[in-house]
Amino acid sequence: NTPDSDIDLFRIYQMPTRNILLGQRIDSKPMKTSTEEDIQTHEIGVVYQQILQSNINFVIGLASPLVNTPLMDSHIGKFVDIALACVDRNIYHSVKGMAVGNYKKYIEKNGDKLPEEKYNKILRIVQFGIDFLETGDFNFNKFTGGNRAVYETMMKELNNAYENSAGRVTMSLFHKRFADALIDIRMSDLRNLY
Repeated sequence: NTPDSDIDLFRIYQMPTRNILLGQRIDSKPMKTSTEEDIQTHEIGVVYQQILQSNINFVIGLASPLVNTPLMDSHIGKFVDIALACVDRNIYHSVKGMAVGNYKKYIEKNGDKLPEEKYNKILRIVQFGIDFLETGDFNFNKFTGGNRAVYETMMKELNNAYENSAGRVTMSLFHKRFADALIDIRMSDLRNLY
């Protein structure tokens, strides 16, 4: 948190299993933005698919502090725990893509000189990726002192962290448990219909 921080909410909802079996399309709802909140809402099946790809947006959404926890003792809590255990070294591709994409976007918008705050936003995510690749931990830390030289150095560090993580066992061992957790959620919804 900083004095000018907004509130980002990541919500997961469950589409009725009956609707899925009838072939209805599963959509994530678009981000709603107000002056105080950014809200992303995603169907649990979409979350499942994106976590298997170690999508940084979804990893951050699930690894962030929980605000509303009544369901966390249920199948949903188990789902989130296993989801985070499934994140693997492929997070590198998502982190690098986000960093490079945002850098290009800011450069196109602001020219060659980016303000430190823009670098800091990019490098906060790069540091998150480096930390995960090196330790397996999800660390949310503020970043300060960003500039072009630091950006270039940290992108090299990100590449090195990815290369050095090659020998580590991936989290794919958890993928079956993750699928089972999603099936439990879908089946409990069906059992409630009868």
